[in-house]
Amino acid sequence: MGVDSTKRAIWLACLMLILATTFAFGQGIVTGSIAGTVEDPEKAVFVGATVAAKNVGTNVEFKSTTNDQGYFSIRSIPTGTYRVAIESVPGQPGQRASRHTV
Repeated sequence: MGVDSTKRAIWLACLMLILATTFAFGQGIVTGSIAGTVEDPEKAVFVGATVAAKNVGTNVEFKSTTNDQGYFSIRSIPTGTYRVAIESVPGQPGQRASRHTV
């Protein structure tokens, strides 16, 4: 291998390294999560409640159901402002909503 081909190989390796790091750092964080516990004013939790998060800008909706401790988690949702509503609670009529930014 000659001097020119060695230099060319080194330059090519450097270029590939620069491009690879540019793409890696350009990814950024573009998702978030909403989590919490659904409970009444006396702190009793609601099991099996449906929680919906609707993106205010796109109207895309994500849902979760509370577990036996009233906990829910909606993960890996696009960043944005969401209207979060407890759509249904077993044995409870009505709906409650709030607004959150992820």
